[in-house]
Amino acid sequence: MVIGFTISTTTLSYLFIFPTYLILRYKYPNVHRPYTVPGGIIGAWIVTLFPLAYAAVGSYFILAAVFYVWGQLEKRNQDVVVELELGEGTEVVAGAGE
Repeated sequence: MVIGFTISTTTLSYLFIFPTYLILRYKYPNVHRPYTVPGGIIGAWIVTLFPLAYAAVGSYFILAAVFYVWGQLEKRNQDVVVELELGEGTEVVAGAGE
């Protein structure tokens, strides 16, 4: 469960990282970049939206799976209360099996 939560939080951070490429392209269009994406601004939108969508879907399903497993484990660990109806004259002794 810890690994799933770690992966999901890392994937969530990508949701903020991927759009920065487009933001910087629009904010500073004249800055020389040694590496460029082919296709101009349309190519930039494509290489931003596909990974962003993949990270969003991945984060959603990993978090849903983590919380589902966590809920199932919590449901299984609930205390069980058993009510006993004892007749008169019945003696109940609690001990360590003596």
